[in-house]
Formats: sequence, C-alpha cells, structure tokens
Amino acid sequence: MEVDIGRIKVDPKLQFRAAGTTRELAEEYAEEIKAGTWDAAKGAVVVFQDADDPEERLLLADGFHTLEAHRIAGRSTILAEIRDGNFTDALFYALRANTTHGQKRSPEDTRNVVRFVIDNQDDLFKGLSKSEIGRRIGLKSSGISKVWRELTGEDPDPVKSAAATTGNAKRGFCVLDAKPSEPGQQAAPKPVKLAPSAFKVDPTVQQRADGLDESWVDELAAVLREGGEFRDPVVAFEDANGVIWLAGGFHRHAAAVKAEAAYLHVDLRNGDRRDALAFAVSDNADQVENGRPRTAADKRKAAMTCLADPLWKKLPDREIDRICRVSNGFTFQLRKELTGTKKSRSAPTPPVAPEQMLDGLGKPIPVGGMRDIFAGRECAEIGAQIERLAERLKALSSWNGHIKPNTYHDLSRLAKEVEGYTPFAVCDGCGGKGCASCMTSGFLPKWMEHDLKAKAQREAA
Repeated sequence: MEVDIGRIKVDPKLQFRAAGTTRELAEEYAEEIKAGTWDAAKGAVVVFQDADDPEERLLLADGFHTLEAHRIAGRSTILAEIRDGNFTDALFYALRANTTHGQKRSPEDTRNVVRFVIDNQDDLFKGLSKSEIGRRIGLKSSGISKVWRELTGEDPDPVKSAAATTGNAKRGFCVLDAKPSEPGQQAAPKPVKLAPSAFKVDPTVQQRADGLDESWVDELAAVLREGGEFRDPVVAFEDANGVIWLAGGFHRHAAAVKAEAAYLHVDLRNGDRRDALAFAVSDNADQVENGRPRTAADKRKAAMTCLADPLWKKLPDREIDRICRVSNGFTFQLRKELTGTKKSRSAPTPPVAPEQMLDGLGKPIPVGGMRDIFAGRECAEIGAQIERLAERLKALSSWNGHIKPNTYHDLSRLAKEVEGYTPFAVCDGCGGKGCASCMTSGFLPKWMEHDLKAKAQREAA
C-alpha cells in the first residue's frame, strides 16, 4: 500500500550495507522514478509497525535506496509492505535482505552481517547452530565459517552448536544421519526432521482448488502406519519469530497428523508466510514421487492468488505466468476474463477500439506485432536465469577453489547485458516499422534510447 514517507523511520542500525546508502545508486533510481520508468516489479520497501508504538511509526527494514530515491525524486508517498513487529523483528529481516532481490550483497556486506553475528553471539544468537544462524541471515553454514575465520582467525564455537542441537530436539527437530561425502566433494547440508505439530498450517497458502483430498490423505496415512516414508520432503519456511510456515506437502502433512507420525522430512528454508505463498503458487507444477499434478482449476487458483495480491497483481502477465509456472498467456486470458463484460444476446456487440498500450516513455505502441514484442519479457527472464547461475557459481566458490571470481562476475555482466536488450521505447525514426537507427527491430532498449537522446542534445547544443 502507499504510505506517507514522513511516517517511515530510518535507523542506521538496520542498514547492513558496508557502504551504507550510496547517493549514486539512489540518484539512478530517482531518475527512473521521475521518467516514469521505475519498475514496480522491483518491489515495495518493507517496514515494520509496532502495535505498542504510540507514534505509529513504520520502521524501515528493507529498501533504503528505494526510499532515498523517492525522496530525491520529490515523492511524498511510497509503496510499502507493512508487517507487524518490533525492532528485533525488523533487525532479523534486515540481516537477510538483498539475498534474493535488489542489489546483491557484496563480500564486504556479507562480512558486515557476520561481524554483527560475532558481536552478538552471546545475546541475539546465543545457543543457535550455524545452520540456524544461516537461515536467519541468508547465508550457508560453510559461508559463515569461512567469513568467521577471516574475521577472527577461529571457527564458530562448537559448544554453542552442540547446545543448539539439544535445543532443536526439544522443539521437534532431529538431525538425520548424513551420508559421508565422496573424497574431494563438499558434504550436502544435513536434512532435518520436524514434528507435524511444529508447523503453522495456513489454509490460504494451500493452492489446491478443491482443498485437501481426504481419500488421498488416507492412502498416504496408510503408508506411514505400515512403516513407510515419503521420498520427497515437505517444504516449509521459518520466519524471524520462529514460526514455521508449511508451503508444500499439505497432503503429506495431513497424513502424518492422521497417522500420528513422529516426524516429517523437511526442506526448511528461511522466510515468512509470503515466501511460503510464493512457493505454493508453483508447487506440484512437476509431479513428484508423492504428489499429484495440478489440475486446470489448481493453476487458475494460483494465478488468481497473484492477481488478488496488491503487489503481485502489478507484475506483467508473463511474469505471473513464470511465477505460477503456467503456460504463456494463461494470466492474460484470466485477467481479460475478470475485467471483460458479457456479450449481449439481444444485440451484436459493437466493435471495440484496441486498448492503448504505452512504452517506457509513455508513447503509444502501434497495434499489431509490436505489442507482442513489448509484452514479451524473454530478455529479462533469460537475464534473471543467467544471474541465478552466477549466484550458484559464487556460492560454490566458497569451497571449490577452482572457480575463479571472474567466472561468475562475467556471468553477472552478461546477465545485465541480456536484460538490457528488453524493449523500452518505440523508435521515433520509424514509428515501429524498423530502420537503421533501431537495427530494423522497431524498438529501442533503454540504454540505446538514452544514448540517442544524449547525442541529439549534444548536436542541438
């Protein structure tokens, strides 16, 4: 929702960027906001509201550059995601910010976060294992150990890790026996077991159109009673308050409850209810060993969930298709169905003028194939895929010394280059028909439009 910028409080203690909020990046964002090209898909700032605060201030946890950019651009309001919680809740959210979106954390940013953990290991992180700390700060256990050694010359305290294991057992966790890794290989993260009663099960997260199939639950429960186990783990997200939100495997969880099973295998991730919902809208797109493929009604419910969300509904249709893992055009047809009017049987429907579609500069896009080009997000999607590959390589480099930094840096640069080919403006020279200025494509990427504009200004001076 849109909130007054004056209500948002910025506490430097919640900013874990080593360089702080840089003016250069904020000004770059501000130019996009002024030009009307700000991408809403970058997301809203995240703020926390403490119910006990008499001034009803909103504490900023994520989006420091975005907020500063709106101030520079002269805006009085900003799109914000408001969450309930106090300073500690905002702190734990800020610690794992920028691990999945925005400007990725730099190595120095990561060191800044781990340095905070070291300084507060006897307070906020007392008794937590490396894996639990990793979930709270968005970093793998191996990454924590590496940075910890760089900063202190010592490994994280093994006594505290042992204490954390005992604490986990009391709340239903139990570490499974991990298979020994092959020589020269990195050991995989140890899976966990979790008691069925430890989950927070929200029916609105579950994306089956008809809810749970009780006959399927009975079949799965029978498997458990006979001593069997599910091959695939259920998926859950643990938030900063320790609430564990079930995201995938609702039938298996219900079966475990019915069979009074002691535990479930769990793929436990860092995140809150919203992260669980984001996972659930694409769950079962691929049939798994214990799951059932989605029906057409299930796919419709997933897309409807996104269209009903105040933030996700602003995303392009193809982006929602990607998030929900449905076919291209699925969301477009659904949105058209929701906003269209029924035809009259008594009289023919008069012809309707095509809905106006604007480019990044607010200019009309010609009717026809050019609109399909602008509606497509292939370059942005491919760029995002390349960036994810770069992130995976970077994570692997924490233990695989053969992966050189320039490898994933080159991939990151390639990702930005590919994303830069995304259509931004209709070519003024040809009106979308294709000419030498636009390489016969009829459109200009953002960087090319800026270059041509700057060139025209220099020639006019």
